[in-house]
Amino acid sequence: MKKTVSLFVLSLFLLLAGCSGNSLEASSFDKVEEGMKEEKVVEVLGKPSKTLSKQEEIATVLLDEFNASMRELNGLESGDKNYKAVEDKIKAIANLQNYNDLGSEVKVLQYEYKADKEEITENLVFYKDELISK
Repeated sequence: MKKTVSLFVLSLFLLLAGCSGNSLEASSFDKVEEGMKEEKVVEVLGKPSKTLSKQEEIATVLLDEFNASMRELNGLESGDKNYKAVEDKIKAIANLQNYNDLGSEVKVLQYEYKADKEEITENLVFYKDELISK
């Protein structure tokens, strides 16, 4: 009897451990849109892996996002369906970099997940509680 109970508890533990993992995928981020409130994004994606609120951390993320978006824009034709979205993202980030006190109204939620055995970090940038860049 003790052996059966122990096996049941062990099986239940393994089942719950397998179900509690991070189920984020790249497609999960298709469910969030610019303009969404932080609370709604967390409701859709779950708790972020990390929240950045220090000015230096945010400035580094913004610069990285800006540079990545510039590289992406350079690879697009002006008629491409993603061109306007990338261009708008660059403008939004450039506008944020003009603010002196980024830490007070800007926040970055970082979500980490694995895709094809590669660790991916998605940075979601909020300004005044509204998603402006993903």
